[in-house]
Amino acid sequence: ELKRTARRVQQGLVEISCAAAEPETPETPAFDAATLDAFGPRAWAMAFTQVYQQAWSSPNDIALGFVQNVYGARTAYFGESYTKARVLRDKSNFANRWNFRSYALRPDTLDVSCNASFCTVTGQNDFHTYSTALDRTSSGIASFSFDLDLATLTISREDSSVLSRNGADPSGMRTDWAGARQSCKAGDATNCARATYLEKVMEPFGYCISTTRPRGRLSEIGSC
Repeated sequence: ELKRTARRVQQGLVEISCAAAEPETPETPAFDAATLDAFGPRAWAMAFTQVYQQAWSSPNDIALGFVQNVYGARTAYFGESYTKARVLRDKSNFANRWNFRSYALRPDTLDVSCNASFCTVTGQNDFHTYSTALDRTSSGIASFSFDLDLATLTISREDSSVLSRNGADPSGMRTDWAGARQSCKAGDATNCARATYLEKVMEPFGYCISTTRPRGRLSEIGSC
């Protein structure tokens, strides 16, 4: 159900894919309020969460363009009050340090509750990251929680924590890659870039992409 909802709402969130190329002004909401009205806050928040995971599992220009558009002037950020500039600086520092990332939502953990002012979203994801500068990988299971301000359509509070450095499930990463590759075949240039990017994420974790027939098949390292 989450995937179906995300697909239906994602058209209304198209600004995400072009945010880096055409950054919006702080006064302009990142997403169309008509989409929120059409689908309701809970469905919108569910789709937003799915798209956030995908955007953050993308090349830095897309990932950082996304966060530029979805945070308000001030955010309760890990228990402190951060300006938007400070949030963006923290996100940029992390993205540049861990420049290859995959974050895959565990759909069964997602919980969304809304009132007239905001939606609170909580859940867990499997993360796989690789730093070319450090030549190091990191993976595990993390929890996340944030509030979406329904007036400005921005994140007003965010927290997350690593639950385990073991046991990350790679199936979400593989599924994300397969979906990006399928969209790439249909002519979606943004997802072509994402598919190539996710291949680079997966390689340090034991996967490669076959360049022989059937071309594009995901394989274990040593089989390519």
